[in-house]
Amino acid sequence: MFGFQVTMYNIQKLRQRMGLLNRVQGTDASHDANANLWTAITAERVSGLPAHYGREYMSRHLSIRGIPVARDKMFALMKEVDLEAVAATNPAFKAGRDRVGMYLVTGQDYVWSCDGHLKFRDYGIGIYCGIDGHVRYITSSHVGLSVTCAVGILKQYLDALCGNDNIRPTIIRADRGAETMLMANAQWQLEQADNAEALFSSTFRYGTSKSNSLIEGWWNELTKAQTRQWQLCIHNKGTSPLSGIPG
Repeated sequence: MFGFQVTMYNIQKLRQRMGLLNRVQGTDASHDANANLWTAITAERVSGLPAHYGREYMSRHLSIRGIPVARDKMFALMKEVDLEAVAATNPAFKAGRDRVGMYLVTGQDYVWSCDGHLKFRDYGIGIYCGIDGHVRYITSSHVGLSVTCAVGILKQYLDALCGNDNIRPTIIRADRGAETMLMANAQWQLEQADNAEALFSSTFRYGTSKSNSLIEGWWNELTKAQTRQWQLCIHNKGTSPLSGIPG
């Protein structure tokens, strides 16, 4: 057996020494804990990087910093500190945009959803990713100038197959952008190599970004966790989000 055997008693004592208490007792102790948490939230939001974090990301961020938090209590204080910023952390989709129902697939590598994230294209930065519809892992990702280039997307697709032990998805789901044409044709030709009667519609499915809920949901998480603060920084010509990270 590797590692150390630690009893629940030892864990409780260790947490007490570190000040990581499950609860505080007494009016004064509760007031002091709220005041310390208020100070921590204010300092972290002003620092730059977590300024636009919601409840989940902020609670994890404070926990990593060694600041004990009760998530619901923390979220209530976040609303008091900056209600407008908290409201802005809600999903960035327009009303009804992400209400496309539950998307269920039969298994891993059955469908890969692919799409680009072009919020920074005016600055020469593009992101293109694919996500497995069953296990929700990123099958391929690319950041660069070629995310709207059909040859670049084709190469990314073929590289993803090589990295996946040449296991090809049954279906690729993407929008009708010009950059997907070569990838769609490659997917069809590879299927025809195994089944000459395979139809294009059985290997590649076009759909709008609105209906491609898997990859769009991931873009939403990426926006909330990382890229939104950069969008605001660029739009407002403000301080870089990295300015709050200690050197």
